Amino acid sequence: MADGMDIEVEAEASDLVAVPQGKDALAVFTAPFGVDTHPIDAILTPVRAAVEGFEPDVSTASGRKRIASMARRVASAKTALEAVGKELADEQKEIPKRIDATRRYIKTQLDTWRDEVRAPLTEWEACEKDRVAAHEAAIAYITSLGAGLAECTADDLRARLTRIETITVGPAAEEYEPEYVAAKHASLSAVQNALPVREKYETDQAELAKLRAEAAERAERDREEQIKREAVEAERQAAAQREAALVRAKEDAEARAVAAAAAAKAEMERKIQQDEDARITREENRDHRAAINRAAMNALIAAGLGEASAKGAITAIAKGDIPHVTILY
Repeated sequence: MADGMDIEVEAEASDLVAVPQGKDALAVFTAPFGVDTHPIDAILTPVRAAVEGFEPDVSTASGRKRIASMARRVASAKTALEAVGKELADEQKEIPKRIDATRRYIKTQLDTWRDEVRAPLTEWEACEKDRVAAHEAAIAYITSLGAGLAECTADDLRARLTRIETITVGPAAEEYEPEYVAAKHASLSAVQNALPVREKYETDQAELAKLRAEAAERAERDREEQIKREAVEAERQAAAQREAALVRAKEDAEARAVAAAAAAKAEMERKIQQDEDARITREENRDHRAAINRAAMNALIAAGLGEASAKGAITAIAKGDIPHVTILY
């Protein structure tokens, strides 16, 4: 295959340049540069003439092939001349710098002309790439409308359904029309199938939420009624406790009054008894003292005192008027 490529390159290159050989090649590749020229320009002129005379046409497949072929021919001319220069450089070690400079010059010139020839095709290919990418992005967007539906609300699904239904597949779809149609059909079917399921789910959730709200409301009413009942019961118990406390206070007061009355009565009876006992004791003492006094007085009378003197002496002794003299009772 390498030999075949060499033959093809030589055949294409011979259409545009006459590749110098031997001494002619050495003279051309080792010649010094002029101000803005080089002896190789005489060999490259036919290439430039072919480039300038070439009329590119990207509107047809054959025109695009001709552009690619022309660019290859220019590249082949470059390859052929570079090969000669490389061989000379290998053979003529003493002048490698000149040869390499010529090679770079050839490469720069022919690359520029190649790119110039291929520019319409390159531009067309870039436009084609953008066109394909735009179609692929549009198809991907249509496909995305039918994806990720599990997280969508019913409103989201209806909005997607509207967007899908408004998509029109026409001549602008170009060769991608089948892909557009398939993507639209798939997304439309997916959303249409998902919408009633989601609507039922949301309806069920709304009903559950309503039932939960009603249950919560009933529970709140029951709680408030229970609080009221407990408050009433608490008040009733408090009233009963207050009433019982009043009864106990009354009973305690009555008991204290009875106890106080009983104590007062007992104290009065004790005092009466005490007074009576004291009176009896006084009477007994008085009688006892009187008996002792009469006995002492009778003894004084018996001793020779008159009755009045004896009575006066006993009275004076009893009162303590006679020093150092007492009556033992």
